[in-house]
Amino acid sequence: MSLLISGVSRQFNLDKGRTVQALKGIDLAVAPGEFICLLGGSGCGKSTLLRLIAGLDQPTTGNLSLDGTAINRPRDEVGIVFQEPRLLPWRRVTENVGFGLKGVDKETRSTRIQAILDEVGLGDKGKSWPRQLSGGQAQRAAIARALVQAPELLLLDEPFSAVDALTRADLHELLLGLWKEHEFTTIMVTHDIDEALALADRIVVMGANPGRIVGEVMVSQRRPRNPSAPGQQQLRRTILDMLAQGSARNSQTDTATSGDKDAVRRVA
Repeated sequence: MSLLISGVSRQFNLDKGRTVQALKGIDLAVAPGEFICLLGGSGCGKSTLLRLIAGLDQPTTGNLSLDGTAINRPRDEVGIVFQEPRLLPWRRVTENVGFGLKGVDKETRSTRIQAILDEVGLGDKGKSWPRQLSGGQAQRAAIARALVQAPELLLLDEPFSAVDALTRADLHELLLGLWKEHEFTTIMVTHDIDEALALADRIVVMGANPGRIVGEVMVSQRRPRNPSAPGQQQLRRTILDMLAQGSARNSQTDTATSGDKDAVRRVA
């Protein structure tokens, strides 16, 4: 599934007639099957942009389309994984994973749920309650819930930021395996440069106040990638330079009040 974003801005209205420009002038094209990371610090609008792509919010100006169709609502072809698993505590794992399978007959539903649980390594956890899962297992269940409808586009909003480093590495491997197997387009929000370098085909670097794209980096190294390889280290320096330039521009042009800056952090 392809994505096209043209001239997208998002402005939020505050009290007393004030406004916050969370995103401004976003242009981005994503090819079918591409793995993109949106990388930037707090308040740069990464999550706001992801919500627009998911159809959970609408831009103030500009257009977003999937395979040429305007995005104006959530779609079954788009799966989303949030920073926290958001599992319903009163439903077992199978019920959480199959929550979005409306209008599917019982046998097909059961088969699809078990198949995706097997794929994410939770084949024996279907009858468990969310409270019985580790943090990594809960996020695997959230990934399964997003993939059970076989989406063509998977959106992830910093899904591994709350787990330890070893679990994060396992989840990286899982995600890449699922992406290669099912060939869905992937857009992932992260603030972690090394995570982006490990996963993405292309890294879109964002700056804040207003949220905007400050540069892009193509990552051509074959996976699995060695973070110590000279090529990866050079890309890391390039990204750091982009982030620094974006930050320098902020300090020169930012005229928002401190209250407005706090609002930017909240909405992004």
